[in-house]
Amino acid sequence: MAEISDNISGKIKPLRRKKKKKPFGKTLLKNLFLGIIRGIGMALGFSGIAVVLIFIARFIPITEIPLIGDIIKAIINSGNK
Repeated sequence: MAEISDNISGKIKPLRRKKKKKPFGKTLLKNLFLGIIRGIGMALGFSGIAVVLIFIARFIPITEIPLIGDIIKAIINSGNK
């Protein structure tokens, strides 16, 4: 039984791939580019969510809350001009 497991493990080891080292410059530029794209996506997503929430807030009597209501009224009224 030990012979079979040694034979199998001897065949498995050569199948493992060695990781190739990537050039530092390509990895750096790729990560920089992906980080910029991720930031733009997050900015668009948060802006979209804010627009939807402000649109919904127009129909909710949240504008009658003293401090928050004034801010929301100013945002809503600035879009209607």
